[in-house]
Amino acid sequence: NLSICRHFLPHTFEPTVLLIYSSWICMTIWHKQLISPTNPTSLTTNRTPIDLFNLSLLFYDHIQIGIIKQNLGTLLWHTYIRSRIVTLTQLIEKIGKIPKDRLCYKELHLNEKDLVIFLEQLSKNFFNTFIDSIYNQLNEIPIFNIDDVWQLNTTGVSSDQLESVSPFVNLYSGSSISEQSEQQNSLLELVMEQKPANGHLVLHHDKLILILYYLMYYHIKSIRPFSLFDSKGIHAFFTDLYSHPLVTDDVDSTISNKRQLFFARLLNTIFEQHDNTKQFDEKIFEHILRLSTDMLVDHEYIRRHYISLLYAYNYDYLAINEENRIYDRQALAFQLLTIAGLRLNYIIEGNIDPTIKMSLKSLEVRAKISSTLKTWLASLINLVDYKVQPCSLDDIQTMLTRIACYLPQTNLSQSNLAQEMIELVQHLKR
Repeated sequence: NLSICRHFLPHTFEPTVLLIYSSWICMTIWHKQLISPTNPTSLTTNRTPIDLFNLSLLFYDHIQIGIIKQNLGTLLWHTYIRSRIVTLTQLIEKIGKIPKDRLCYKELHLNEKDLVIFLEQLSKNFFNTFIDSIYNQLNEIPIFNIDDVWQLNTTGVSSDQLESVSPFVNLYSGSSISEQSEQQNSLLELVMEQKPANGHLVLHHDKLILILYYLMYYHIKSIRPFSLFDSKGIHAFFTDLYSHPLVTDDVDSTISNKRQLFFARLLNTIFEQHDNTKQFDEKIFEHILRLSTDMLVDHEYIRRHYISLLYAYNYDYLAINEENRIYDRQALAFQLLTIAGLRLNYIIEGNIDPTIKMSLKSLEVRAKISSTLKTWLASLINLVDYKVQPCSLDDIQTMLTRIACYLPQTNLSQSNLAQEMIELVQHLKR
């Protein structure tokens, strides 16, 4: 019973002390299990390595004292986590694509599925908490005391013969006695001795973790994570978190363009892999938008691309809501006009809308289209790098009406195209 233990050993079973040791021990055994999976301990009989990793982060998250959470986070990163991120990053940089399952297990002792979970939990349940502890900590400095029962009877014993006894001796069944003693006796001291973490550097690593997660989860090929950072940003990776290398997201236009293309491609891949019969989770986009904004990618560019994809995959109701968040609606209208043209092309070329019974054959319909619109529609095929799904004429008409409102009156060519398409849709609906 925990309350009884705390009655007799108040310092040993103080909540923060228990959480520190619990988080550290779970992470330690996780690491040992990955290295020696055939040598299970009593604590891992019913737990997979990834369960232990998640349990470690759960204990870590429950620590209430900011300075302790920050220092333990630094210690966990330097001791157990950093090396695997280094290996994964270097592996992708070397082969130019995400590693396959067998290579993941060979180099990281994690299969592809567990590696994705590892990256996801690292970002959501470790770095978010870690960063919060850096920027929102109070100035509390805890003092850890040792219960008298753990102090040896010093009567007749010289000071150099004294050896403290750890209250957690049996928790490291996979370690030698000397290793147990060293780890247990020094853990609280190690935590308290950590230098303050550089919040900007921690955020810098968090961006890399998220990029690695997206690459692995969505199987995005031919993207090297370091290509999205300049030389200063690359050199800052994996330095000690208390160091202060020069890091900035204000990169040159070449890197900035690569970032734009990466996030556009990421969104394309997400929509391609999404089951179009199910509701689209808008939180996915919000997470991507936050990361892209942190990397100084134009949020209007990302949001316009997202709206285009929503229309392309028939999530018109979500797209309309997103339009209200766009500042430059003229630029949005130019992009959406292309999507509307591709949608209309499906109707004209194949008459694939089952709700419409066309009175004219496809050839007769095309004969009514002006040469300008016909040429423009034919030029759209290679303008987007994602598929535009078929939709109803009603959806096209609603979309074109909104586009016409956004187009500048001075751009007669675009306005005329929109107006002619609206008239063509009305004709097809008769």
